[in-house]
Amino acid sequence: MRISTNSFFEASSSRLTELQSKISATSDQISSGRRMLNPSDDPVAAAQIIGVQQSQSINTQFSKNITSIQNNLGVVDTTLADIVNNLQGIHDQVISAGNGTLADGDKAAIALNLQGFYDQLLSLSNSTDTSGNYIFGGQKTDTAPFVKNAAQVIIATVNGQLGAYQVSAGGSFTVPASNATWLDATGAPLAAGSVLLAGETFYSAGTGAPATYANAPAGAAILETEAIEYKGGTTQSKIQVNNSRQMAASVLGSDMFSNGDVFNKLQAAITALKMPNSTNPISLQISAVSDLSSSFTTTFAAVSIAQSSVGTRLTSLDGLMAANGNLGLQLTKTLSGLQDTDYNQAVSDLTRQQFILQAAQKTFAQIGKSSLFDFIA
Repeated sequence: MRISTNSFFEASSSRLTELQSKISATSDQISSGRRMLNPSDDPVAAAQIIGVQQSQSINTQFSKNITSIQNNLGVVDTTLADIVNNLQGIHDQVISAGNGTLADGDKAAIALNLQGFYDQLLSLSNSTDTSGNYIFGGQKTDTAPFVKNAAQVIIATVNGQLGAYQVSAGGSFTVPASNATWLDATGAPLAAGSVLLAGETFYSAGTGAPATYANAPAGAAILETEAIEYKGGTTQSKIQVNNSRQMAASVLGSDMFSNGDVFNKLQAAITALKMPNSTNPISLQISAVSDLSSSFTTTFAAVSIAQSSVGTRLTSLDGLMAANGNLGLQLTKTLSGLQDTDYNQAVSDLTRQQFILQAAQKTFAQIGKSSLFDFIA
């Protein structure tokens, strides 16, 4: 078979160009650290890389979410510990106030101490995180959860019974909770949500004396004209921590403080203790303190449950963060296997390609300078 000089040069040139391109590509792989320089180099691996990178992005976001919840729950946990200390202080004062023979000065001292605990507890219940969001207000993070309502009064009868009565804009009493102490004109106990129109007569079961909208019931004392009520949300916002689980970053203040009941019972006890023995039936003091003790017990139990819940979540988050870290390492390893250069293999390939190129160049040079005269004897 005869091969023309032009054909030989074209074939040799194409072969040398191909070898140089391979050497250039291998050199780029070594310098860049990437096995694939273009998706077309390995379409299957390129598609797998996109999937792994998406998984990495999702895993990174979950880790950020977990860190955010951990930070929030850390603030909540610290605040709950302060609340427990506060409640323990209230408990000590309640025990002291249970003595029915206290002098006015002793009662005033207890009332002063309780007022300090009241102010502190109200402040703690309206605590915020580092971003200024209220931590016990549920989904309403921009609203103080526990506020005073000037339209609500706390009334105590001569026999010491307590009740909260809402004064509506229409000029009537709304009874928010059932209280057998108060009777309607027929003598039946007032039910939750009952509305007594202005001027309508209703009765105190303790005295049987009538009272109207304009006045407190006969023989009763107005203990507080601004009752605390819960204005936060009824649900908590939850954050995704993995593909199948969401978690709340706080606890509801309404669950811990019975929608503000403990504050009102605390303020009622403070007011009752401030009243001198000469004008304050001892039954009123004892009943107010007893109601506070009962509310305290409920609140302390609820706060303890909240602490347990927060502790459980923090422990769970530690596990989730560790799992995310392990997954992140696995994804990084998988991605590296798909796109990173195997330097040992690449250097070996480069050495081999350079050797082949050198041999081809040498062969081309030797054959290219040969002529017919070299074979004439």
